[in-house]
Amino acid sequence: MNNIYSTVHELPSGLDVFRNIPDAFIVPELVFGGWVWILVAATKVSNQMNQGWVMFVSVTLFLFSLILLFVYLFGIHKTSSAIWTAVDAIYHGISAVLYFSAAVLQANATVYIQSSNDVNYKLDVAATVFSFVVTLLYVVHGFFSFRRWRS
Repeated sequence: MNNIYSTVHELPSGLDVFRNIPDAFIVPELVFGGWVWILVAATKVSNQMNQGWVMFVSVTLFLFSLILLFVYLFGIHKTSSAIWTAVDAIYHGISAVLYFSAAVLQANATVYIQSSNDVNYKLDVAATVFSFVVTLLYVVHGFFSFRRWRS
């Protein structure tokens, strides 16, 4: 019986990326991270510093996660698997912290405008919710990646 949790201490390659936990979290991280990016870009920016950081984090981590997905899909990491396992764990740990800071700042920006009839407020609320969802995805991915790395 094939277990979805990768008991192998190596990173999968090819389509196995989508069949193993924690690597299957990359696609939801990209989707929800893309939504944060889109929603913040669609709002009238009320607090440039806060939402600028949210945009920086969401765009940067979207691009890095996309690059990491391609590295796994094309098997580029097979040359030095132990190093890539550490890179995966460290990347997702740092990403969780960065996204948490972005989610808190997005929530602060949302509370700052707080006019419930405004479309921008509703977009900011959605961006806040999605940023916390992405934070949770990165935390779970980071947890399982650290377990894989340390075992």
